[in-house]
Amino acid sequence: MRRDSKFPLRIKNESDRTVNLKIEVLIPGEGEVQQGYEPVPETGWISLEKNQFAVGPNDEVETDVLIDVPYDSKYAGRKFHVFIMSYTTGESLGIGLKSKLLFGVEEIGDN
Repeated sequence: MRRDSKFPLRIKNESDRTVNLKIEVLIPGEGEVQQGYEPVPETGWISLEKNQFAVGPNDEVETDVLIDVPYDSKYAGRKFHVFIMSYTTGESLGIGLKSKLLFGVEEIGDN
């Protein structure tokens, strides 16, 4: 039941100056969880290849998001919700984006 899934998260800086960007994994709070899903039990299930960037004007950065579900049958058939929060740092006015990540855990047969 354990699989690592990799897919890129891309963020573009459309401003005319370099910004410092940080990315964090957040567990949804009460009232934020997508219907039919449950909050991911631990943020440690989700990791980022890289979580801090200096992004130049009109430049784009990319990092892989890795999902690592513990090998335990109790997670089979369940669907989980987690947020990935990207935001600028070191600015008098920060800008952020909260992205929703939804995923399900399938049962894996004996192979």
